[in-house]
Amino acid sequence: MGAPVTLTEAVASLAKNAVRVALERLFPVVPTLRQRVVHGYPVHEGNSVEVVRWLADNYPGRVYWLVDRGADVRWLLRGTREPQRVRLLPPRSVRALLAYVLAEQVYFTHGLFQCPQPRGRRVFINLWHGDGPKPSSRLDAPRRPRSTLLVAGTRVYGLEKAAAFGTPPHQLVVCGNPRIDQLARPISDGQLGRLGIAPDRPFIVWAPTFRRATVAGSAGWSDAPTLSSTLADPGEVRGIARIVDGFGLQLVVKPHPLDADDYGRYGMPVVTDRELAACEATLGGFLARSAALVTDYSSIWIDYLPLDRPIAYFCPDLEAYTEGRGLSHRGIESSGAGPMLRHAEDFRAFCAAIRADRTTGADVRRARIDDLGVVVQFGATRRLFEAVDGRPVTR
Repeated sequence: MGAPVTLTEAVASLAKNAVRVALERLFPVVPTLRQRVVHGYPVHEGNSVEVVRWLADNYPGRVYWLVDRGADVRWLLRGTREPQRVRLLPPRSVRALLAYVLAEQVYFTHGLFQCPQPRGRRVFINLWHGDGPKPSSRLDAPRRPRSTLLVAGTRVYGLEKAAAFGTPPHQLVVCGNPRIDQLARPISDGQLGRLGIAPDRPFIVWAPTFRRATVAGSAGWSDAPTLSSTLADPGEVRGIARIVDGFGLQLVVKPHPLDADDYGRYGMPVVTDRELAACEATLGGFLARSAALVTDYSSIWIDYLPLDRPIAYFCPDLEAYTEGRGLSHRGIESSGAGPMLRHAEDFRAFCAAIRADRTTGADVRRARIDDLGVVVQFGATRRLFEAVDGRPVTR
């Protein structure tokens, strides 16, 4: 049994449900205008950013991007033809709600305004924020994002996600996550230098997912004990970093944006979302400069596959995480795109393989792409809009 629901929680739940029902009743009688709304969380989330960029280039109507006041996002539109077309609105505002109600299309990563069912001529597109072995079934029915279409980067994990959200399979668009298009825009040597990474030395990204979250609005979210509590001896990770360094490589930590853990204790460069934004670098552009990826239960390895570079997994808390958040029935060990690194010597072998052949493990990656039905071709955003608007895009 779960914890008892307090009176305050019950009242809040009723109020949220009332908002959802009111919007669902309003939609059929309110016309739509030639405008589209986009909201991603966090604000620099790649799927939503690539959708906004596409709209700035290709959509003749109004584009509303819902971002918090003061958020520095205009640099993300650099290189688009008409960035001035995109109007910024605070998500918790009357203007944002009106834009949402009147929009012909809405794109989101986590749902908006209590996730009402789209009705009338409205099309809601659930971009979500990745495909991978972490199940989406934690969302109870009232909080599941309701949408016209659900975007996925893989056939297998996409169908699992659709089942968790109650989305019919025919409403699943397996076009690739739009954020993979950022991999085609690598960041510069100067940006790497500002991130504390030597541009002249190949680097491996260590990208663990979060176990406990600390971002406002997610307090108390816990999938498992923090990774640092599992890796009680900081010297163990420092030793791994020294092994990597011995092969002329750098090990760089990229934590999940929600992560409560402190990776500074391990004495290697730590690149956060805030630091990426400070030097106007996207996560995809950063990953595009890396030589390899080490991760765990994160969906990041699915998005990394288009680069066709070595991938490995470091999961020292596999049992605890499986008992906590849980994993897809396919798990990591049976469906990963590279070796499981359990000990320091495994890292040594992984680095030696990279040094000998930058494409090491390509056969395993190809098999996994075929097995999971992963879309690895760039142009995911274009394919999404072809599916949404029902016509081919020529550019």
